[in-house]
Amino acid sequence: MAEHDDRMLNEMKAITAAHQVPQRTGNGATPPMLGIQRDHDLLHDSLDKIGNGFVQELQRSKKNADEIEHRVLERISKLKNGITQLYLLGNLAMQEAKRSDDTSGKVFTELDKLDEEDRLSTQ
Repeated sequence: MAEHDDRMLNEMKAITAAHQVPQRTGNGATPPMLGIQRDHDLLHDSLDKIGNGFVQELQRSKKNADEIEHRVLERISKLKNGITQLYLLGNLAMQEAKRSDDTSGKVFTELDKLDEEDRLSTQ
């Protein structure tokens, strides 16, 4: 931004220097309204350049902010997706563990029945 400011300052100095030579009327005097109008125009031109420079910097900042916002939202979306996948895997693991507990319980019950039958038959 400093380079941009320096360039605008140099342009303003060049514009001012180009208009330093007063225009004279036939009797050697500068018409007062011509000088005032010229100064007014130069001031407006300089302010337009400064304003345009600020607007360009703000537009650049806005573009950067928009890109950052897009990337952050994209990252959040990926994280949410990953968390959802972990949640679903966790549910599957819990269902599998419950199924395994149920199956193991049935197997233990059957083994207990066999042990009881063996004990009764040996008596």
